[in-house]
Amino acid sequence: MIEPHPDDPLAYQEWIHQLEQRWLAGSIPDPQAVAIILLNDQGEVLLQLRDSNPGISFSGHWTLPGGVVGSAETPDEAAHRELAEETGMSMRLSHWRVYRRKAEGRKFLIEQHVYTGRTQSDVGEMVLGEGQALRFFKPQELSTLPIAFGFESLLDEFLHGMRDLGS
Repeated sequence: MIEPHPDDPLAYQEWIHQLEQRWLAGSIPDPQAVAIILLNDQGEVLLQLRDSNPGISFSGHWTLPGGVVGSAETPDEAAHRELAEETGMSMRLSHWRVYRRKAEGRKFLIEQHVYTGRTQSDVGEMVLGEGQALRFFKPQELSTLPIAFGFESLLDEFLHGMRDLGS
């Protein structure tokens, strides 16, 4: 497991560099992260608009709630923590899948744990804990958005599976 990342953008970049060096040396496994696909009753997907700070990856892009799995937690614990930190919500989540994705501009892979959930809450009932905004989007709107971390293909796969199941 990896220690929590710093919040300062410059310190974060140094942390990522050190992480990559440790991974290349074989001293740590793939870092773990979580992402949460949250649907409302209308079948819309909750996305979070990342800060516009140029020092962060995918500045000003939309993304799924989620983040890094801390050194003292499981992916399940991290998913619930991240959801609470970023939206103020607590709910039952289901583990959907794990895949490995390449970190932007880096050599190492991230073990990405993806969770799903459903809510009847409106964005106005949520607490924005990180980023610029939270918003639900209709599936057909997603292709028009700048989406971070390659999650557009993940969302397409998930939503296609939902259509196949008739959900």
